[in-house]
Amino acid sequence: MRISTTLPLTQTGVPDISMARHLEDLGYDAVGMADFIVGDGTPSFDATLILAGAATVTEKIGLEFGVLSLPLRPTAWVATQMQTLQHLSGNRVVLGVGIGGFPGSPFWRAVGAPLHGRGRWTDVALQALPGLIRGEPTKVGDQEITLGPAASVPPILIGGNSEAAMRRAVLYGDGWVPSLVSPATLAKKVIRLREIAHEFA
Repeated sequence: MRISTTLPLTQTGVPDISMARHLEDLGYDAVGMADFIVGDGTPSFDATLILAGAATVTEKIGLEFGVLSLPLRPTAWVATQMQTLQHLSGNRVVLGVGIGGFPGSPFWRAVGAPLHGRGRWTDVALQALPGLIRGEPTKVGDQEITLGPAASVPPILIGGNSEAAMRRAVLYGDGWVPSLVSPATLAKKVIRLREIAHEFA
């Protein structure tokens, strides 16, 4: 069993990065950060920057994205961030990804993120990310690029409760991360996940 948690907030509402070291000392496996940006004034913080800060005050605890909304960002930029964070942390990143839960929010519209076809966008990104992070020549759109410095590809966990998310986890991920489901529902979904894995075996 792995035990992880999100960083608590300070009295001013900012994630308390110093607590990452305390959680490490307590034996937690990972500290996580959600990618939660709505754009209506709801407090939110850049997950990559917070985890980079946590990397500087810790030595071994995992740094988890729970989960990063891939359609919000260019794939090459995500790969560059993961390369950087892997080098800063000594390969402690756990990259949870998803299609994003607020596609109609002001923030999504402001950054020009796709409101439709998010699943397809995510699939294409997941196909390219490993090669980009490893520093291999990789096709992104109509361009072939090579990013450096090369880094180890972190474990990629696919978030979401849908059938599509489970298929995405089987095809492109190292694990599946459901959210807010009851134990009974989870048991049924695990059975279905195994069925899907058998289909692609």
